[in-house]
Amino acid sequence: IAIWEWMGPGGFCGLQLRCLDGFPLRGGFDSLALPPVCSGSRIWRRMKPLNELGQKISIIGTSNSGKSTLAQYLAKKLKVPCYHLDQLAFHPNTNWVRRPSEEFIQDHNKLLSGESWIIEGNYSSCMKERFDKSDSVIWLDSSVISCVYRYVARAIKNDSSRPGRLDGATKEFNFDMITHILFTYPKLRKRYSGLLSSSNVSPLIISSMKNLNKYYKDWELD
Repeated sequence: IAIWEWMGPGGFCGLQLRCLDGFPLRGGFDSLALPPVCSGSRIWRRMKPLNELGQKISIIGTSNSGKSTLAQYLAKKLKVPCYHLDQLAFHPNTNWVRRPSEEFIQDHNKLLSGESWIIEGNYSSCMKERFDKSDSVIWLDSSVISCVYRYVARAIKNDSSRPGRLDGATKEFNFDMITHILFTYPKLRKRYSGLLSSSNVSPLIISSMKNLNKYYKDWELD
């Protein structure tokens, strides 16, 4: 069982008991829906200070949860290199054509040898190696409905300068992405949770855009 404590509006503290598979215990402190937790996760009693993130930060979460933008802002604030895994996993100047997995993983592992970095993206095939090297893991786990909304809005805007965009790609909208967000990502959450459980890093889980915005303010990201 993992015990979670969080600060709510007006400073209210809540508790929730959860089994290690991430599901709340009925009859306990079961008032809010939280993302799945990991065995051995710490109890967060306050917002994590910026200076506790370290110099090697992984950011994971479903598509359109704000990973790329947060990575860019943190990199600017902390003055460390920022890497977007989608740009490493796909050929530039294509409409999202994958590179061979062996080449991608090799380049991914080269990034991990750096003294400092912020790496955003999932790719569970190389998550374990990334988590093992990370000082912090930030998990953006907003509701899938809000992420679908953000995806559609992003596709309509079609901003060529958005953080994390693949160089030369022109195709921004794909129904497969909506399917991935709604149906595939919820299944992947258990895999990510398991990989975090086997690592030595305790994730900072941000479960809504509202809470993410609080971190932007608290960390003075601009």
